[in-house]
Amino acid sequence: MQWISLQSVSLAFGRDAVLDRVSFDIFKGDRVGVIGRNGCGKSSLLKVIAGQLAIDDGKVERAKGIITGYLPQDIPSYNGPIKDFLMQVGKSLFEVEAVLSQFNVPNEGRFEDLSVGLKRRLLLAREWLKQPDILLLDEPTNHLDIPSIQWLESLLKKFKGAVLFVTHDRAFLQNLSSRILELDRGQAFCFDCTYDDFLKKRSKFFEQEAAHREQFDKKLAAEEQWIRRGIKARRTRNEGRVRALEALRLQKSQQRSLSGTINLEGQAFKRSGDKVIEAEHLSFSYASRPLLQDFSCKIDRGSKIGIVGNNGIGKTTLIRLLLKTLVPSSGTVAHGTNLTVTYFDQTRMQLKEELSVFDNVAEGREYVVINDKRRHVISYLEEFLFEPDRLKSPVKMLSGGEKNRLMLAKLFLTPANVIVMDEPTNDSDIETLELLEAFLLDYKGTLLLISHDRLFLENICDTFFYLKGDGACEVLNESHPFLKPTQASVKVEKPATVAPITALPKRKLSYKEQQEKIDLPGKIETLEAEHTALLQKMAAHQAYTSAADDAKQLAHLESAIEAAYRRWSVLEESC
Repeated sequence: MQWISLQSVSLAFGRDAVLDRVSFDIFKGDRVGVIGRNGCGKSSLLKVIAGQLAIDDGKVERAKGIITGYLPQDIPSYNGPIKDFLMQVGKSLFEVEAVLSQFNVPNEGRFEDLSVGLKRRLLLAREWLKQPDILLLDEPTNHLDIPSIQWLESLLKKFKGAVLFVTHDRAFLQNLSSRILELDRGQAFCFDCTYDDFLKKRSKFFEQEAAHREQFDKKLAAEEQWIRRGIKARRTRNEGRVRALEALRLQKSQQRSLSGTINLEGQAFKRSGDKVIEAEHLSFSYASRPLLQDFSCKIDRGSKIGIVGNNGIGKTTLIRLLLKTLVPSSGTVAHGTNLTVTYFDQTRMQLKEELSVFDNVAEGREYVVINDKRRHVISYLEEFLFEPDRLKSPVKMLSGGEKNRLMLAKLFLTPANVIVMDEPTNDSDIETLELLEAFLLDYKGTLLLISHDRLFLENICDTFFYLKGDGACEVLNESHPFLKPTQASVKVEKPATVAPITALPKRKLSYKEQQEKIDLPGKIETLEAEHTALLQKMAAHQAYTSAADDAKQLAHLESAIEAAYRRWSVLEESC
């Protein structure tokens, strides 16, 4: 049964066509995965279907009585009790409490005190209360840990209506979708198949399209040569051929060539020693809450380690302990020889928000050197899909996906035999993920990776550090059921927000704490610069009267840096 029909729908923001005469239908029982590059119009399409965005042309028809539920990508601002948030739908208290139990959300407490992941689950619970026929979900796996994503898959598989969802999670796509809708420069291409079959069909389509365009271009070139020679072109009997040439030119102007592709080329690097990192009896606690207890590991050159566990369990903290940017409560960490480390940080601390895209990469230069080849910064950034007119934009104006691409551009300028990546898949489109995955698979150095993308982890990593809670961490040399449990074993534990007071509860940061979190990266950078400068000064002057004072100042700076990292870790885990 046809529930929603889009007929030649067009939508533009200024001169940019977001949807260009898009037509497709949604039927009962559909599971439609919507994919496409960042900024291609996926969220706009969902808003159009939800009736929240007016179109410029075309028609959207809905079957009579169809109820639509819409989960936006952004979380709305709301302060108040959790139950009141759901009661807005107009359902009874009994129904509200039943849904809260089904969605594993606490029925007491306030909306603003919940973690981002629980807020998104509560938003979905609100739409579920409406008893919708169609669910429109914009990045439903954002901010969810792996067990929560698996729970969501199970829930949606049992849903009797239709689901249209935007996601960059390829495992989620493959497990749930029965149709794929790809948006590309305003146009929509629908494939009635699973995601894996879609990839095969798209590859074949591109091969056929390339052959067709080659024939077309040859014909157009021959006709252009004919018209330039002017052989009887103006005679009446040849006017038809002239008109045919004009039609070919029009067809050429309307062709949509494949959009640009990111080129990920890493710098050549010197090999590290065989031993990269060795930790012995490592423990770390904060406010009597154990994040890690008696953990030992040895990471050899070439290892690719995936660090997995629920939200807020201490994955980023473990990374910092292993990198020695955080001092453990007990235990030791030893680094091997010749280590050069580059760090993709989910907080994007390396990006200077006020500077432009160009200046963040150029750092006062016009050229960069990649494997002994001199490249202009503009052409280098074009490989990461930054158009020249975008290079002057301050970083604070970029989307999350653009910031990720800029982080990658900076990352690959540094020769490194150890790459650390903390949630690199956030905000990335599928194409960028696949290119990054291919690069990391071919990378000959050592990798430490935190991600909630199951397929990304499975394809890349050979070892997993599984943080189980209460400080326990298990080392596995193969994939773990945590990444793909059976449906019966899927169990979503309540995050710390609903735990007893004995655990460190998550809460919403106050305005002052939010500002502190924003300011901390700059403070840490300043402290580390002072620390480096003082070390250089002490090395240059080994005997002088102020040596004792400088040693005291050095100890003070090291304590301040450690305290700042600890404070940032606490603020990060709280939101």
